[in-house]
Amino acid sequence: MAAGYARLAGSDLYSAAVGYGWQTAVSSWNRESGSDLLRDFNYGPRGTFLVDVPNGQYELTLAMGDQGALHDLMGVFLEGAQVDTISTAAGQFSTTTYLVDVNDGQLTLGFVDQGGSNANFVINALDLVTIGPDRVPPTLVGVDPSGPVGASFERIVVAFDEPIDAASFTAEDVSLVGPAGAVQPLAVAPLDARSFEVRFAPQTEPGDYQLTIGPDVSDLAGNGLAVAFSTHLVVEAAIPYVARIDFGTTTSPVAAGYARLAGSDLYSAAVGYGWQTAVSSFDRETGSDLLRDLNYGPGRFWSTCRTASTN
Repeated sequence: MAAGYARLAGSDLYSAAVGYGWQTAVSSWNRESGSDLLRDFNYGPRGTFLVDVPNGQYELTLAMGDQGALHDLMGVFLEGAQVDTISTAAGQFSTTTYLVDVNDGQLTLGFVDQGGSNANFVINALDLVTIGPDRVPPTLVGVDPSGPVGASFERIVVAFDEPIDAASFTAEDVSLVGPAGAVQPLAVAPLDARSFEVRFAPQTEPGDYQLTIGPDVSDLAGNGLAVAFSTHLVVEAAIPYVARIDFGTTTSPVAAGYARLAGSDLYSAAVGYGWQTAVSSFDRETGSDLLRDLNYGPGRFWSTCRTASTN
C-alpha cells in the first residue's frame, strides 16, 4: 500500500457505507516489482468506479500503466462522457489530470478497452481533490411532447441534465399560453430526480402553445436556471371523420346517406372498410330501409368492421 492511499481490490464493489468501489468486479494483479503505488493494479475489458462526493468541481488524477505489458486504446469516461484515450507501453505509466463537475452527489469514472493489442484497461491509482463548490446551473434538456400534438394534451414532462431540488419547482415556475390565453398549471410532480410532470386541464383548442419554465428552478446546490426555458407546442385540429354504413344484403334498400355493406363485403384498402371474415346477410322486407336488413353470424366468427381513418 502506498502511504496516504486507501486500498481497492478489483473485487471491492461499491457500497453506500464505504462510499466508493467498482460497480461490477474487475481483476487485480501485482507485478511484485516497482513502487508500492504502481506495481499493482486493477484491470479488465471494462469497468465503472463510483465515488460518493458532495456536488462541486474536482481535480482527478489517474495513474495508468503496467510494468510487464502494454495497454493500448484505453477509453476514459467521466460522468458518462469519454474524455480521453490512453495507451502505454510495457513499463510506461500515464499520469493524467482531469477537471470534472459533479452534480448528482456521485462521481462516475468509466473505463472501456477500445481494441488494439491488449484487451484490458488498467488503473494503478487515483487522486481526487476538491477545486470548488458546484456553480454550474442546471439545463432543461427535454420536453415531451415536443412536436405537434394530436387533438389535445393535459400533461407535459420536462427533463433536466442533473437532479433538481423538487421544492424549487412548483406550478408558479410554469407558464403556458395558448390560443385562448394563459393556461393555469394544476400541479408539478417529480417523476425522478431529473424529470417532472406538469399537469393541466385538457387543452383541445387548435393552435400554438408557448411553454416557459423557470428561471427559479434550482439544482441540489442551489444553482438556478441561467435563463428561463421556453418552447412551443402545437395542437393540430382533428380531421373530421364520418362513416354511415347500412348493414344488409346485396339487394336490400339502402337508407339515404348511408353506404351498403353486405355480409360478403370483405375489407379492402381500396374501399377502406369491410368485414375481416364473411358473415351472413338477411332482409326482413318490412320496416325502415335502415332497420329491415342486417348482417349476422355465430360468435365464433371474428366480425369486425374496419374503417380507414381518412374515409
